[in-house]
Amino acid sequence: MNKKILSILVLVIAVIILGVVFGLEKKEVKAPVMENQVKNGQQTATTTEEVSEIDTSNWILFDSQKDAGIKFKFIIRHPEEWVTQGSVDGGGISIIPFYKKEIYSEKCITKEGNVIICDKVGQIAQIQMTRILEDDSKKIDGELYSLDSHNGYINSGINKQGIMSSQYISDNKIWVIFPNIDGYKFEFIMAIENEESKNIFYEILKNSKFN
Repeated sequence: MNKKILSILVLVIAVIILGVVFGLEKKEVKAPVMENQVKNGQQTATTTEEVSEIDTSNWILFDSQKDAGIKFKFIIRHPEEWVTQGSVDGGGISIIPFYKKEIYSEKCITKEGNVIICDKVGQIAQIQMTRILEDDSKKIDGELYSLDSHNGYINSGINKQGIMSSQYISDNKIWVIFPNIDGYKFEFIMAIENEESKNIFYEILKNSKFN
């Protein structure tokens, strides 16, 4: 082959290769993500609006005084799949258990002295209010969470302690404790059954209110 023709072919091939490489690099170039942008000569902060992935449009409003008849006032919104049977009260403690409708069941037996004992299953969460005898807020740690100017502490893990703990659908739980709200310790405990559970927990907190 003529050396001149060969040189021309080599040059053409080199140009084609450079064009392909340049084109790929150009496609891969992305505009940098800036936390701060300059507009009209002034620096403005870029804000990202937090969007909830949980659909709460059908959630149920729960008012502790209207729906459970207890003195301590709070309002939450919970999934429509949950059901409650009122409160269990005694000794300065009020407990409101929540159950999953599709797996909730109750079996009651009568023992000596006409004492009726009921065994319930399918508990997903509970709220507990305990009259404070002494301030133990300094003994509580965890992730700090503020609600209505009250500081609470969030923890998660295996938890088999507490009243009615045997009714839960899982020993793996997440909970928040507000040490002192108008003389009561407020606790919200929820079983973790899947990856979405913690998101539901935080969504419930976000929609809660103390009055």
